[in-house]
Amino acid sequence: MAVAMVMEAPGMTTEFYDSVLEHLEWSEQDLPDGFVSHYAGPTEDGLLVFEIWESQEDFERFFETRLGAALTAVTGGQAPAIEPRFIHIHNQDHARSRV
Repeated sequence: MAVAMVMEAPGMTTEFYDSVLEHLEWSEQDLPDGFVSHYAGPTEDGLLVFEIWESQEDFERFFETRLGAALTAVTGGQAPAIEPRFIHIHNQDHARSRV
């Protein structure tokens, strides 16, 4: 069953976030194996990222092979410590298009 990955990043701005996406070449590259969906938005003190993955291992592989390097590039080697939390999805539902 899928997992949710929740990551809070105090001090992160939307400009920083956009720069990470550029370094990932997110719009140009194939989606990572196991990726389902991604949501991000500002909070009072930073940014919250919420994603759905097929497994925790899929996210961890993406972090090791792409995301960690993008964070390092954007921060000049001073990437913040990121501690994602994982929640096993018990149920999911999605809006449906009407015909």
